[in-house]
Amino acid sequence: MLAQAYKRAFSVLAKKPIRLWGLSLLAAIVGFFAGLLTAPFLSLVGIGFAIVVSAGMSKVYLDALDNKEINSDQLFAGFKRMWTVLGGMAWKALWLFIWLVGSLAVGGLVMALFAALGVGFGRAAGVFSTIGIVLGVIVMLAGFVCFIIKTYAYKFVPYILMTREDVSATQALRLSVQLTRGKKGAMFLADLLFGVIVGVASGILAALSAIPYIGGIFAIVLVLFVVIVMLFSEIFQGLYNAAFYQMPAAPAPAQQNQFANQFQQFQQQYQQPQQPQYQPPQQQYQQPQQPPFNPQQPQQ
Repeated sequence: MLAQAYKRAFSVLAKKPIRLWGLSLLAAIVGFFAGLLTAPFLSLVGIGFAIVVSAGMSKVYLDALDNKEINSDQLFAGFKRMWTVLGGMAWKALWLFIWLVGSLAVGGLVMALFAALGVGFGRAAGVFSTIGIVLGVIVMLAGFVCFIIKTYAYKFVPYILMTREDVSATQALRLSVQLTRGKKGAMFLADLLFGVIVGVASGILAALSAIPYIGGIFAIVLVLFVVIVMLFSEIFQGLYNAAFYQMPAAPAPAQQNQFANQFQQFQQQYQQPQQPQYQPPQQQYQQPQQPPFNPQQPQQ
């Protein structure tokens, strides 16, 4: 799955690097100028405009993977149903905020609770405080892990909003959770592998640039590599995420299928039996048939 997504992303990026970079630059410029608006109302309008345009890049990536012509029309396609796209992206951001802040709040509450419990125990107060800190940190780490999982579970929201006109803003979040089933691990590894490759390559070039006399050549290569990564990393990530979106989702867990089958059997077992149609009883004793009259036959 990961290799297939990388292969498709590399293929598209190699065919249309300038066009993809130009559209990405246009989206970045729109976002930059939208951020310059300082008036309260205009600032909200600018932020909403930038969000819809950023969602339009998802349409660009999907059309590029399908070998379709890409231009600014896809970039501004989200304005056809602007409120749905804007609402779906805001709904996604809200839930990610809840997952992140909620875990920090619960962890801080655990620390404060144990610190309060240790007030009346004199010297043991430090023990309670230490336990609270440890438990609070564990809760925060667990919450952060849940936040990362939800980040990947909601990753398909812009792709859904740009391709499914029958899906509402809130439904896009639930549908993204379903479509990322069985893909979140591969998507996380794709991001991790990309970061590792960039980090290792940068480290090697930086080490080679320290070599006397020829180090200047590697320093130039390092600068060019960093520039290329800055220009195309977001595009490449958007392409392989779009490739993951087009892959079939994993089937529902076996336990859910088992429950569904049991429920279906229960329905079939307790359905009201159909009454047999009435059939009149056949006559058991029929009158014996008289033999035909024969005048030549003597009568007894």
